[in-house]
Amino acid sequence: MASITLSNCKDGDERTYPVVVLRGSAQGNTVSAINESLRSKTKPCEVPLVRGSFKVLVELLPGENKIKLKAKSSELKLVLRYCPLPTVYKVNPIYLTADTGETWYLTQFANDRQDYRNKFDVAVKLLQTFTAEQMHAAGHGYKTFSVAYDSSGVAPIHVLNMECSAESLRALSEDDLYMKCLQRVSRAFPDQREKNLAIMAFTGYDPVKQKPLAHTALGGPSLALFSCNGMCSWPADIPNVAAAFNNTTPVDVGKIWNDTNNRSRLWALASTTIGVTLHELGHSFGLGHYDDPFSIMSRGFDYFNRHFVSTEPSSSGKVTDLLPGDNAARWNAEAAALLSLSPWFQAVQVEDSIERNGGAFTVANVDKDTERRYPVIVIRGTAANGTLVKAFRGCGNDGAGSGIANATANANANANATGRVDANADGNGTRVNEIVAQTTAYEGKYKLVVPLVVGANEMMIAAGTTSIERTIYYEPLKNTHKVKLVYFVGADGDTRYLTQFDDDKQNFADRLRVAGRLVQTFSAEAMNQAGFGYRTFTLDADENDKPVVEVVRCEESSDVLRQLGGGELFEKLQSLLDDQFPGDHLRFIGIMGFTNYDAESQSPHGHTAIGAGRLSLFSSVGLCSWPDSVDQVTSAFTDNREVERTRIFDDSSGRGRLWALASTTIGVTLHLLCKTWGLEGVGYDPFSIMSRGFDFFSRHFVVLEPVAGHPSGMVVVDSNSVRFDAESAKQIKECAWFQLD
Repeated sequence: MASITLSNCKDGDERTYPVVVLRGSAQGNTVSAINESLRSKTKPCEVPLVRGSFKVLVELLPGENKIKLKAKSSELKLVLRYCPLPTVYKVNPIYLTADTGETWYLTQFANDRQDYRNKFDVAVKLLQTFTAEQMHAAGHGYKTFSVAYDSSGVAPIHVLNMECSAESLRALSEDDLYMKCLQRVSRAFPDQREKNLAIMAFTGYDPVKQKPLAHTALGGPSLALFSCNGMCSWPADIPNVAAAFNNTTPVDVGKIWNDTNNRSRLWALASTTIGVTLHELGHSFGLGHYDDPFSIMSRGFDYFNRHFVSTEPSSSGKVTDLLPGDNAARWNAEAAALLSLSPWFQAVQVEDSIERNGGAFTVANVDKDTERRYPVIVIRGTAANGTLVKAFRGCGNDGAGSGIANATANANANANATGRVDANADGNGTRVNEIVAQTTAYEGKYKLVVPLVVGANEMMIAAGTTSIERTIYYEPLKNTHKVKLVYFVGADGDTRYLTQFDDDKQNFADRLRVAGRLVQTFSAEAMNQAGFGYRTFTLDADENDKPVVEVVRCEESSDVLRQLGGGELFEKLQSLLDDQFPGDHLRFIGIMGFTNYDAESQSPHGHTAIGAGRLSLFSSVGLCSWPDSVDQVTSAFTDNREVERTRIFDDSSGRGRLWALASTTIGVTLHLLCKTWGLEGVGYDPFSIMSRGFDFFSRHFVVLEPVAGHPSGMVVVDSNSVRFDAESAKQIKECAWFQLD
C-alpha cells in the first residue's frame, strides 16, 4: 500500500495559527484531510494530486487536533497542537457599513447568500496562514499576527456603522474616504496595541464607467482599508478554498469591478482582493513597498492563491498545474526581517510586564552621563499611568535629598492650568531647581521635550517623590556646513502670517526657531534609531546659541508674489538667497510670510512645497499652529481644535485639527530640506520622512495623539511611526552637513 508523506509537518508539531497547509506526496488522483477533533461535523478538504504532490488545508482548534489524510487506499494520521500566541497585540477584522446598517457586499450572483462573516473569517485565517508559513520560509519560524477568535474558532467580525449615507461616502476621494474611516475606527478601537483590518460594505459600482465607488486600498499605522468588491468570489469555508482559487467563472463587469490584474476570472479576483488586504495590513505593520515583484508588498498579492493550491487557471479558463519553480507570493527578505521584530509577531512583550496602571519609573534613552550635540532632546521612559513626570535642571546640590521633594512640591504649586510652569522652584534654598519640562504618563509611557543649555545640564527626572538624576553635556556642533532659517516677505516688509486667531502675537521668528530645533532633534534621534548615532545638522545661531532668523525682503509686492506659480516662486527666492548668502556650505529652510488664502475656493496663494538646490521652501499656511517655545511643543502637537477653513488652508492631510496641521507643515520642511542634500522621495516606506511620514512628525515628541470623536479625545501612538528609512539614513550619514566636528 503506497504511503502518504508530509514534507512540512510531523506528528506532534505545534502551530500558533488555526489553518495549516499540509504539503506532501501520495499516489492517486486526490488527497483529503479532515480534523477528527472538531466538535461539529465538517466535510473533508479534498484537492487533486499534481504530479504526485499536494497542498491541502486543515482547520485547527486550540489544543490537540487529530488529523487524518486519505489518498487512494492510503491513510495517514497525526496530531497537531494549536496554541494561540499569548499577546495583547491583535488584529481586529472590521466590517464597515453606511448609516442604514446594510451589510450586503457587491456581487454578480442573484442567489448570493451574502455570508460576509464567513468569508471575512476565512480570509483572515488565510492571511495568518500565509504570513506564518512564508515567515518560516524566510527563516524566522512560524511567526504571524494574532486574532481574538471565539471559543468556536470564529474570527470576531466587528460590524461598525459609519453614521453617514452610502451616497456621501461614495462621493469622497480615496484619501478623504480613508481619513473618514480612520476617524470612525479610531473612535471605536482606540487601543494602539490593535491593528484594524476593515472592509467597506458600502462600496458601489458604476457599470457604464466600470468604476467602483467608495473604493480604496490604503494602509496606515492603525488601519488597513479595502472595499468589498471581490468578496463574492471569496471562499466561505476552508474546504472550499481550493475551489475558490480555481473558479474559472468570468468576472461579470456589468455587476462588479474587474480587480484581477487583467485575468478576468473569479479565481484571480479572489486571489488579488484577499491578497491586497494583507498588503495594506503590511503597511499597518510599518512595511513599505519593495521591488521584488512577488513580494506581498509589491504586486505579489496577485499570486496569493499559489500558496494554497497546486493548480491555476489561465485567463482563458484552462486549469494548469503549478510547478515547484512557479513564483508564488512571499514576504521578501527585508519585509520578513522587519516583521520578525514587530510586537504583533511576538509572544507577551517585555513592556507588558509593566502594569498599565502602575509601572516602574524609568528613563529609557538617556544614560547617567551622556553628551548631545543639539539643544532640545526627547527623554523617554516608563511611569505609572497618570503620573505627572517633570524634568528639573540644576538639581543635585549639597546632597540634600529633601530638596528634590521640596522642589517637586513647589513646582506643583507653580504649574498653571495649561501645564506650563511660570516660575522656578527652590529646593532647600541653596540652589534653584528649574522645571524645564513636564508631562503625564499614559499607559505606562511618557516623553519629555527638554531644552538644554551649553555645558553640563544636571537633570532630575521626577515622578511623585521618586527621581532619577542624569547629567547631559551639550556642546553645539561647529560644522561649517550649516542650515539657515529664512522668512520671506514682500516689498512692503509685512511679516504677518496667516492665522485663525484674532489675538495671534505674530511671533514668526520664535515659531520658526522652535521648528528648526525640532527638525534638528528629530534628525539626530531618528539617525540614532537607524544605527548611526546622534548625527544631525548645525543650525546657524548667534553667540548665545539662539537660531538666527533672516528676514529676506523681495523686490516685488506680496500681491505680485501670490500670483506666481510654485516653480517661479522657488527660482526667484533661491536667486535672492544666492545674492545675499553665497556659498554651497549653506542650506536654507525658507518660509513665505506673504502667503494668503481664498476661503471661497479653499486654496492658498503664494504657496508651494519644493526642496532643491540650496532651499527648502514652504508657505506659512500652518505657522499659526506651530509652538513658539519648547515648553509648548507637547500642547501644540496635541491641540485638538479644528482648523478654521474659513480663515486658513487646511494642510493637515485630511485630519482637520491644529495638531495635525503643525505636524504636517513642520514635518514637510524636513522632507524638503533632505531633498537639498540629494535625497529622493520614497514610495516604499509610508512612514519615512521621505514619503508621507512627515504627517506623523509629531509622534516623535508626544505619547498621545488626538482622535476626533473618541470619548477620551486621545489615543496612545507608536513613536516609531515616523523615521528615516534605511536607505535615506545611509545617504544622510555621508552628507557633509551631518559630519561630527
